[in-house]
Amino acid sequence: MMFLLIFFSKTLYTWHLPEVTAVKPHNGKLSKVEVGHGTVQWAVVDSIYIPEEGTVGEIYVREGEYVEAGQKLFSMEYDNDENEWKLQEIENNRKILQTELREIENKLELARQYFDAAKKLYEFDDISTMDFNEARKEAQSLQLESEEKRLEIEKLAILEEPYKKTQAIQHTEMVITAPSDGMLISSHISRGKKVSKDSLAITIGTGNECILECPVSLTNNFVITGDSCSLRNSSHQVKGVITSVLPLEQQKIVSIRFTADQLTAGETFEVCNHRFTRSVDGKN
Repeated sequence: MMFLLIFFSKTLYTWHLPEVTAVKPHNGKLSKVEVGHGTVQWAVVDSIYIPEEGTVGEIYVREGEYVEAGQKLFSMEYDNDENEWKLQEIENNRKILQTELREIENKLELARQYFDAAKKLYEFDDISTMDFNEARKEAQSLQLESEEKRLEIEKLAILEEPYKKTQAIQHTEMVITAPSDGMLISSHISRGKKVSKDSLAITIGTGNECILECPVSLTNNFVITGDSCSLRNSSHQVKGVITSVLPLEQQKIVSIRFTADQLTAGETFEVCNHRFTRSVDGKN
């Protein structure tokens, strides 16, 4: 009785399951598709840096605006009084160091004369080894001190250079212009802000080459460098080429390079990549 119940229960249970038939593949194509999303960045970016320490004046453009070569970006204002004060401070420090250097060099000259005399006396055993070494040590110490003072004076000259350049500007304002056509990606300045030399002010995306980074699953093993893919959003539909696939801990990052006009940095695209594998007589 138990055997019959088990048999019929299994039969009734499996009666309602879907049937799956496995066959050996023959001629045909297997399509693998990866769909993702990514954000656009320019492939070529011009970075504008602060030419000399000063205060930001007028800002003529905003992020997201297209600019032409030679167009005004922002102006710099310089406080000539403060600049003159710093130059005077450097000059005062230079005079102090030069005075100290002259005193050291006078002592050094005497120490060298004494050492030369001590060396001759030492050759004839007229002074002890200790006295001879002391004379040599004194000359070497003063020589090192002299070199250090000269180095400090040279450092002052380097420190003075940007202030001299600012002093050479006849007016108190300098206008910075765009080096080429492009779109202003980011601005790191604000009106009235005091900024130092060589700090980043503005970045401009130029040309029409773009890069998009799109995450895919770590298990994806068919997206490879050199593949082509389609990118689209509400405004554009273009073709791109995969330039790199970088595996990370949780995913892979696919970099895609493409060309498009009138793009805005930060635009999001849907990315689609296909891979077709032909199967003949069950062999890939």
